[in-house]
Amino acid sequence: MRSALNLMTLWWIFEIFTLPRLADAQCRASDEVCEYWLHVEHRLTMMRGREAVYAQEGQLYMWDDVTASQPINVSEVITADGWEGPRLVIAVNGSIPGPPIEVRFRARVGAQICGETVNIMHN
Repeated sequence: MRSALNLMTLWWIFEIFTLPRLADAQCRASDEVCEYWLHVEHRLTMMRGREAVYAQEGQLYMWDDVTASQPINVSEVITADGWEGPRLVIAVNGSIPGPPIEVRFRARVGAQICGETVNIMHN
C-alpha cells in the first residue's frame, strides 16, 4: 500500500518552492519550465544504513568500533539534532535540508514527488 504525504509535509514542500534559494540548482536562467524530483522519506539521524554511529573528537564511528579506529564518511549520515540517540526526521533526497531550488522570476515549476512518509497528523 502506498503511503500518502501528510499535510505538514505538503506545507513544508510548498515552503521549499516559495522561498528564494541561492545555491546551485538543476534549472538554468534561460529555462521556461524548471523540473525537480523530490524523494521525501522518514530517516533516522546518526544512522548509517541500519547501524548506529557515534561521534568522537569530530569524527563519526560505527557503534561497535570501540577503539575509534575506522572513521566513516560524514556524508553518509544525517547528523542533525545531536548525537546521543537517533531522531526521526523528514529528509528530501536523502538530506536535511533538502536540495536547494532556484527558479528565475515567472518560470513555471514542475515537481515529481515520491512520498514514503507515514500519514501522521498532529493536534
